[in-house]
Amino acid sequence: MFRADPSQRKAKRMKPSHLSLLAALALVGCSAMPGQQPVTAYGYLRPTGQDGRLLAVVSPWTAQDIDHAVLTLSSGDTLVSTLTIAKADLARRVVFANLKQATTYTVQARAYHDASGTVEIDDASVLPTSCTTTFTTSLDPDVTFGNIALQLLDRTFSGSATGGLSVRAGQVLNPTEGEAIAFSTRTLSVFAGATSSMGTLDGTGTSARFNFPRALAVDASGTIYVADSSNNEIRKITPEGVVSTFAGSTTAGSADGTGTAARFNFPTGVAVDASGTVFVADLHNQEIRKITPAGVVSTFAGATTTGNVDGSGPDARFNYPYGVAVDASGTVFVADEDNDEIRKITPAGVVSTLAGSTTAGSADGTGADARLNTPLSVAVDANDDVYVADENNNEIRKITPAGVVSTLAGSTTAGSADGTGASARFDMPVSVAVDRNGNLYVADYLNHAFRYVTPSGAVTTLATGLRLPWGVGTGASGVYLTNFDQILTLR
Repeated sequence: MFRADPSQRKAKRMKPSHLSLLAALALVGCSAMPGQQPVTAYGYLRPTGQDGRLLAVVSPWTAQDIDHAVLTLSSGDTLVSTLTIAKADLARRVVFANLKQATTYTVQARAYHDASGTVEIDDASVLPTSCTTTFTTSLDPDVTFGNIALQLLDRTFSGSATGGLSVRAGQVLNPTEGEAIAFSTRTLSVFAGATSSMGTLDGTGTSARFNFPRALAVDASGTIYVADSSNNEIRKITPEGVVSTFAGSTTAGSADGTGTAARFNFPTGVAVDASGTVFVADLHNQEIRKITPAGVVSTFAGATTTGNVDGSGPDARFNYPYGVAVDASGTVFVADEDNDEIRKITPAGVVSTLAGSTTAGSADGTGADARLNTPLSVAVDANDDVYVADENNNEIRKITPAGVVSTLAGSTTAGSADGTGASARFDMPVSVAVDRNGNLYVADYLNHAFRYVTPSGAVTTLATGLRLPWGVGTGASGVYLTNFDQILTLR
């Protein structure tokens, strides 16, 4: 049980997304040879059906996300013309005029999310032959080149289209149902904070300072809330990276109040509900705190005395509550570390025990029959299933709303190995977060790694060599990870 000193202490296969659009009307001047009759070619960007060639691993882009499309017409290695199609013209026919007779042409389509053309959202960057069609003109003055497939990728990824597909070495995968697909193109970068420079300082990006932040949560607008543990503060980061202090101060204590007048004592868990209310696991105060969007802090459940008691508000007792999560209905889940239990709090503040008991162990089962060993973090998905980073068991556990506990990935044998279910290995998983599609992100502390777990339990490694990976959060603005004194983002 490691509290104050951090030095001690598949994507489920979705149906392939071939979401296409209708292309724009345009006349492109391409001079025919003297004496030849010019040829006109007609075609559209159309849906291509689901042929299983590509896999969008999360939710796909849609036609509404397109700023403009670009068509290129080439003959062999010669670029004949480039056509930019505005979003307003996406329902019209494409017309290429003045083409040569008896000539083979290739049309390639690309779609972009931004006006500058830097965020490509189709698969042409991954597979150059995709989003294309080839046709050959004859002596006939008219030819129909048919449909151009414009396949859109995963909107979770920013940047080039390469980041949106699970592609290895340029190959397009043809996964079978339930096959685990590993991400291979995303990287972690610094979003806020500075390496080896502890402190408490508001600012933008790397000018801000944190002191061993242990958890973070992302609200619907992309605002990030950080449990800045050693500063005894809850920090707030805008999607643009501007850091401010939301509540608490560097003076530890237990006091309700507004903003910096409130006091925390080593907060290690944070969650935010749909209304913007923030919940905090206040570890050394043995309390669950609540913060309104205006920064007003109150004590939601527990008291400064340790124990294991179900009850309402201050009558309940926790034993080092480390992690916290909240579902769509406002129910709060708590990783009660030293009680080896997962607790549940209704919106009215009534505390009960969902799973586990004060006897540590590793056993699947229902409610108190299940065993956990130092649960540090909880996350809850859209189905109200709860996921647990079961630290000393080196496992990721899953709990249904009825309290049925199972082991999703890992085993009690520590190690570092990708794989499915019990064949995967973790070494002190300290934090877990779930995205809107049920995919999990795990901070694997002693492996200095950031791991990814599909809903079916397939584990892959996203990044290694991290100094102190701890808190993980997902939301509208992306995936985030605390690493020593910094906040990293996965792009």
